[in-house]
Amino acid sequence: MTSFPVAANHDHWWLTTEPRWKRLHAVPGIALDASDEDMLETLCEPPWPVLAAVCGWTGEMTMPGVLSRLSLQRCGHCCRKLGIKPGNGTPANEAHRETMAIVMTAMREAQDPRASAPVAGEEQDR
Repeated sequence: MTSFPVAANHDHWWLTTEPRWKRLHAVPGIALDASDEDMLETLCEPPWPVLAAVCGWTGEMTMPGVLSRLSLQRCGHCCRKLGIKPGNGTPANEAHRETMAIVMTAMREAQDPRASAPVAGEEQDR
């Protein structure tokens, strides 16, 4: 669950605009040094750095919180520029969300075996 420029995030930071917090924008990984702790502090409290997203939006950006990294909508323009599908949360969280969906389904089925029973009229996989 990261906004850092890792491979799963297509080597981009996923940051939100300050003060709006409406969506996540992709900022090239080279725009900020992830190993610079002082720089990371600037993403967490004012004054926020002015950065340019791949969509062309330029302005103050901040590090989203964990819930925002999981749920905020990604900028559609940034996604198109990167050649990825739009969605919610950082791209690095896609696998996490898919895994959690599988786990939650298994938990529901374990609690109620009927949850996995075929529905009348549906064809079963064989």
